[in-house]
Amino acid sequence: MIDPAMRAVLTVLVMLAFISASACTTFTEINRTPESIHENIELGDVVKVTTTDRRKLEFEVVAINSQSISGDDEQVLFSDIDKIEKEKVNAARTTAETVSTAAAVVAVALIVLTVVAVASLNAAF
Repeated sequence: MIDPAMRAVLTVLVMLAFISASACTTFTEINRTPESIHENIELGDVVKVTTTDRRKLEFEVVAINSQSISGDDEQVLFSDIDKIEKEKVNAARTTAETVSTAAAVVAVALIVLTVVAVASLNAAF
């Protein structure tokens, strides 16, 4: 059976691991011309599109043709795009978050080990 304190520590460590595994992303605006869209956006990219009638859409690109860009449930004509942004993974921010999370995990582990060691010593006396 796992000690309740150790269970709490393991829970925190698992949560920190999940947090650090998530990548930090930003969106970069792309010129809305068909040429620029074809040059900068690839199938599988995630885009945010604001249309000329102010609808805001976000989708993974599954098709780009001479007239439009499409996701699974969306198709937007280039002429209807007011603004288009491409999702980009921010490697520096993701690395910094991962390193800081790892440091927090180590700190928590050291604190727990210290508490367990002190409790064991107290129980022995």
